[in-house]
Parts: sequence; structure tokens; C-alpha cells
Amino acid sequence: MQTIFSLSTFSIFLIIVCCVSCVTFSPKEEKGQAKEQKPSCVDPSYVYCPNRTAIPSFGESDQIDIYYLTAPLLKHMLNNTLSYVNLYHSAIGFHHLASDKTYAIEYAVNNGFINLLEPIIYLNSTGQKEILHCDYATLCFSQQPIFPGIETYYTNATKVAEVTGTEFNTLLEWSKKYNLTHQAYRLFMVLKQWPNDKEIPFFDSVDCMDFTNAFIDACIEYGVHIVTEKVRRDYSLLFTLKPELVDISNPVYYNEVVKFYEELDIRGSGTWQILKKIVEMLYNFKFMRDLKGNYYRLTPIMPFVGNHYEMIDTHTNN
Repeated sequence: MQTIFSLSTFSIFLIIVCCVSCVTFSPKEEKGQAKEQKPSCVDPSYVYCPNRTAIPSFGESDQIDIYYLTAPLLKHMLNNTLSYVNLYHSAIGFHHLASDKTYAIEYAVNNGFINLLEPIIYLNSTGQKEILHCDYATLCFSQQPIFPGIETYYTNATKVAEVTGTEFNTLLEWSKKYNLTHQAYRLFMVLKQWPNDKEIPFFDSVDCMDFTNAFIDACIEYGVHIVTEKVRRDYSLLFTLKPELVDISNPVYYNEVVKFYEELDIRGSGTWQILKKIVEMLYNFKFMRDLKGNYYRLTPIMPFVGNHYEMIDTHTNN
């Protein structure tokens, strides 16, 4: 069944995120504090890819099973709570049969959720306000259990393909290239309504599920042995009229963009302030930056924000 969740459902999701994450926010910068150097995106309270592993090289005749992995979003903090509103984290798992070792590849933000959601506004050496986006994302490769169990993060492992070592090494090279061309994480797909066959989104998301589905597409492109017909994925959506390009060389428009992010300003805030600002943002998401660094003005329309969960065809070829 295909479902689009309303603003209230998605608001609950973001509110929960803020409630459980607020204790790890970076300290708020004092307004008006001059800076001589660009601040760092690194959040010392956030550890990216703690179990990172060197990527092995497999022999030509090795047999490897590929899995589509999912777990409820923020499972490490909220257990299975967000599965009830179909919000999931996704990764690609693989099982090297000869060694019985299992691995996972996931696309993840480098500097934590808050830095992803809100850029840093700082004063440069001349006293001018600048915007620093910390939305970098890279692939995390780790050796870990992938089959559901007590020690496994993922709650579902769907076998997608069976490949040789040669084929998998090719897919690993594809993954490295994907990482080079997808270096910024984007939570939302931006569109006027949920797309049908004739509609193209204004902006695509670039998130963990986009990577896993692109990986499956690469499997299909390379002609590997696909063993499942469908997998599930979710989409985070923003609804708007056609975005308008903002000329940030105009100080008036640039200051509007800065003010929007300053008003969000959830770093170091109390819990209730965070909740209030997140809900306000959902009702009035004014600006979005594309992957080229251009800013666009959004005109939100009902239902403002939503989540869509559906089955994706893997085009079984064997």
C-alpha cells in the first residue's frame, strides 16, 4: 500500500529527533562575535562511521551475496518507534561466503543531523555574515553483522543479488565514483505534488536510500544475478510551487536567506524552543540550496511536508 503521511506525522518525526538529539548540539555562537577564520563543521560529540573498515579485494571466483538492509530511523535512540510511520535508514550489506564475513556500505552525513539541518552563520574577518553549510556526506564501509539478531543494527536484510568477486569489485569501484559525485546530503525531494508519470521533482533528495537504490540500479546495469523482484524505500517530501532563484549578490535577498537560518538557530536552544522552531520551519520552509550552491525561494503548499513509502521494482533479470 502506498501512503503519504501528512504534516502532523512528519512533524512528530522531526520533533522526536530534536528531543533525543538536543543534548548533543554544539554550543550556540554569541551573536555579533567576530571571527577571523571560518568555523569548523566538526561536531566533537558526533562520531562518523565508528566501525570503519578497509575495503577488501575479492578473488575473481569468490561468491558474494548482496543484501538490501533497513532499520527504523534513529534505532540506536528510539528502537523501532519510527518504523510505525515508515521512516527507515538503509544500507547495502554483503556476505562473503568463503570467509563467512559480512559487511555494510552506507551513505551517511559526516557532521551530524543538526549540522545537516542548519548551516552555521558566522562573522568573517570584515564583520560580514557568511553561511557555512556542513552537509557533507560520504560512504561508510564497515565489517559488521547484517543478518537480523541481537547484535545487529539492521532489522531487515533482503537478499538482492548473487555476484562473483570480479562483479563485486566492479560495484565497489562504482560506489567510489558515486561518492565523488554525491558529496552533499539532501533530506528532501522538493515537488508540487507526489509525482506521477508526467511530473519531475524540482529537486531530488540525496540520502541513504537514494544510494542503496542507485546501487541496485548499478547491479542491474552490470547484469548481475538479481534474485528479488522488489524492495521498499521511503521518500521525505517538501511541497511547494515552482522555486524561484534568489540573486544572493543582492544584499537584501542575501540577508533574507541569512535571517531564515538565523531564526531556525536551534543550536544550544532548550527543548521547547527547538520544538517550536522546527514546527515553524515545516510550515514556512522559505529557502533551499541546490547542489550547485544556488539558493531558491520556496512557496510552501499543502500538505507542506510528507513521507511516501513504496515498493521499488528491481527488474529481476534471471
